[in-house]
Amino acid sequence: MTLLPNLIHVIGKPLDEHMNTFNKSMAYLGVSLLSSFVFAILWVILMTLTLPETDGMHGLMPFQDPLVFPIMSMFALMSAVAAWPFYTLFGWNLPPVRVGLVAGITTLLFILLATPINAGIGWLGSYIALLISLIACRITLKQSEIKGG
Repeated sequence: MTLLPNLIHVIGKPLDEHMNTFNKSMAYLGVSLLSSFVFAILWVILMTLTLPETDGMHGLMPFQDPLVFPIMSMFALMSAVAAWPFYTLFGWNLPPVRVGLVAGITTLLFILLATPINAGIGWLGSYIALLISLIACRITLKQSEIKGG
């Protein structure tokens, strides 16, 4: 149970203390890319599994169609580039790993709950959920608490 906080402490804290502007910006680009692809893969899987029987793709595996992965990757890459400034802005004084975990888990939970109800809400709402979780990180995760803890 203490592995995740220790991992965040070991990975996030020392990296954050020694990062210059370029390194921190690149770290948030990595967080944005990784999270965008994870979000996109989860969304495609959930959307495919909840297709109605009248849909021509009903019953197929999520990535069975050879066009699904390239199209998903293109949207994930565009989303990562669009989200990168927000990750950087709201997480500037915070460890990128910790911000990525908090915002990522929150957004994944939203996608997991919303996509089976409506795929469009799961897709568009994930951007809103990410933005809200980044704002919450900015407000609740104080740099002084991280250094002191």
